[in-house]
Amino acid sequence: MLDGRDTGRTTPAQVSFDQARPPARIQLALQGFRTEDTAVTPESLKRGSLDVPLSALEVARVSLVATGDYEFEVLGRQRVLSPAATRHDVVVSGLQSVQLRSTRYFLDQAVRVDRASGGRVEAAAPPLGTITVYAAGVLEDCKVYIDDRIVDSGSLPITNREIASGAHRVQLKCARGDTDAQAVTVPPRQGFTTRFGANTPLRLR
Repeated sequence: MLDGRDTGRTTPAQVSFDQARPPARIQLALQGFRTEDTAVTPESLKRGSLDVPLSALEVARVSLVATGDYEFEVLGRQRVLSPAATRHDVVVSGLQSVQLRSTRYFLDQAVRVDRASGGRVEAAAPPLGTITVYAAGVLEDCKVYIDDRIVDSGSLPITNREIASGAHRVQLKCARGDTDAQAVTVPPRQGFTTRFGANTPLRLR
């Protein structure tokens, strides 16, 4: 960066500027390292090069303990940190958040794990509830999607389907078009029922 302006370049790099108005400072930033701020001196301009050592940041070790009543994965930056299990003990140093995910139960929960001085973070996957989805009229031939993913075969009705409790989006996708998504909240260890009436409008394709 030149005077705080991102050049879009990475080292080693040649950076051009007006010699009549050289930048006052050059900053070098790299994830995991301290940002170095260096003054542009007549000597460095004469030399035509600048070597700046970077110091690594000390990354605190954070232990995540995640538990649940059903199997789920722990992901960090879209990478599986711990495969499907009901309990996870994993070191997540350097990450600001992880995902608890179960495609079977439509779980995708973010957990914040960053700690300035290390330590232990505990998390729990939400308990299961159940969802029932009914439709009437021509909508009975539509497919059911929850959180933009098809539910099993998609066929209606969906009856007492186990799902992670919490907020979800239910939508019907039909041959002629799609319904708007319904926002639902499934209570833990209880059932929730939602209906799409015969007069539910479709967004035609």
